Amino acid sequence: MPTQLKRYLSKYARIPLAQDLGSLCRRYLRWMENHNYDLATNGERYVLERLRNSGMKTLFDVGANLGTWTSMARGILPDAEVHCFEIVPEIAVKLSVMTRSDSGITVNQFGLGDAERDAVVKFYPESPGLSSLVDYPHPHAARTVAARIRRGDWYCREKSIEQVDFLKIDVEGAEELVLQGFADMLDRHRIVIIQFEYGRANILQHFLLYDAYQLLTGHGFIVGKLYPDGVDFLPYSFDREDFLGPNYLAVQESRPDLIARLRSH
Repeated sequence: MPTQLKRYLSKYARIPLAQDLGSLCRRYLRWMENHNYDLATNGERYVLERLRNSGMKTLFDVGANLGTWTSMARGILPDAEVHCFEIVPEIAVKLSVMTRSDSGITVNQFGLGDAERDAVVKFYPESPGLSSLVDYPHPHAARTVAARIRRGDWYCREKSIEQVDFLKIDVEGAEELVLQGFADMLDRHRIVIIQFEYGRANILQHFLLYDAYQLLTGHGFIVGKLYPDGVDFLPYSFDREDFLGPNYLAVQESRPDLIARLRSH
């Protein structure tokens, strides 16, 4: 940007017109960077559709809430089994009732994390999808509930699951804890695709996008941001540390076929 223009913008940055322009630019940036949590349009549905006939057999929905993603996944990949994990007992019970007629769905009334332990969850009855182990300051009424956490590795051993084809993580800032619980599966490259959320809650957990890249690329993944038309697989750069979210995807480098299917065009 030319120096003269920079000086001009700096001089008039506080006038109403400039502030309105700045607000418009911020909204445009959020739109360009896919700040969109609608599964049907933000790329999540697109990814599942691109994975048809790719051998997806075992899916994990960590932070399943009322099963919106699970229902979509079962509709698109009917041969895949979905293991749901919902940490809020009240919501987990509802999900169990809602899915009891589908033998391809297993609902677990506990969350996944770094250890087998009791936990306290901040539960938002009117917006249960915001419930989290992280004390994020949402402007909604909340109450704390007692919950249970287990490690993903232990669950896989207990259920004799040798490979997780798709691990979807939506846990409102506790993504690192979930990944820590899969340390053995990650070391053995037994997770093929990981979808994880990234946003402002990561600030409170001190788990930045940089840290996610370091962890996942260290286990043989290629990582990219999810857009409506696929995944933009690119190396980490500081410019990406914008906390706009919503989702990133990691795919094992040993599966170039899946990377090619999912790459944005």
